[in-house]
Amino acid sequence: MPYQLVRQAILDRRCASALYEDYVRVFCPRTIGKDKDGADVVEAFQYGGGHPGGLSSGGEWCCFDVNGLDWISVNGDAWRVGAEKQRHSDRVVDVDVSS
Repeated sequence: MPYQLVRQAILDRRCASALYEDYVRVFCPRTIGKDKDGADVVEAFQYGGGHPGGLSSGGEWCCFDVNGLDWISVNGDAWRVGAEKQRHSDRVVDVDVSS
């Protein structure tokens, strides 16, 4: 159940790792809910792992389709915040949990 694991990680302020679109992603999930089409999505600050085109050294905000997250687990990394002005907060239109 990736949704429940990500939701709990947000509540506990814990970072996670997962395989998504053929890249290992290391991220801090911040908001989970539904997009405009009703799909489960999570807005996250990705700070490690791979990303199409490369990941900037300071990390970047991403939105993931929750059902596309494989091999997900929480990790012991410190909670990351990222630059608030770069968030994709408009992607999650029906918010379940947000930090």
